[in-house]
Amino acid sequence: AAALQLPAYRPDDDAYGVDPGETIARTLTREPWGALTDVRSEIASLRGVIRTVHRLDVKTLSIRTVFGALSGGDQHKLALARWMASAEDVVVLHEPTRGLDVRARQQVRQLLDEATAHGTSVVVVSVDPDELAECCDRVGIVAGGRVARWIDTRELAVDAVRDRIVEAATAA
Repeated sequence: AAALQLPAYRPDDDAYGVDPGETIARTLTREPWGALTDVRSEIASLRGVIRTVHRLDVKTLSIRTVFGALSGGDQHKLALARWMASAEDVVVLHEPTRGLDVRARQQVRQLLDEATAHGTSVVVVSVDPDELAECCDRVGIVAGGRVARWIDTRELAVDAVRDRIVEAATAA
């Protein structure tokens, strides 16, 4: 049988797949810039950009700031928000919180929670047991190209999940 192939968000790929010379507004706007549109939809789109910037606590004075001038963590959060906004039913994320500080990690987890609350399935691929314990409802331990064990995390504390992941990974 053919393997299911889905595009994956990888924070290291090509500067987040974003032109660092573009503004935050252009980076997060879905419509092609300069396309004929009505003022109301353009205003709504820009309000969405502003909400995203505020919700993710991006350190900027304007949505006209160029993406490349932002800190790495802010670039990461906005690129992830952009990726997730373009997703349909399933989002695959490779180590979405790697390299982020504690607050930024919480904001990314909030993005993931919002996506799942709206019916999007989120698949997180990571070798970091802490990230998996914090982000996932279920964790699959992969060995030899197959899931060797599933861990349901919903009823467990983060420390217990991390311990089970490490135990299962070393046994696999």
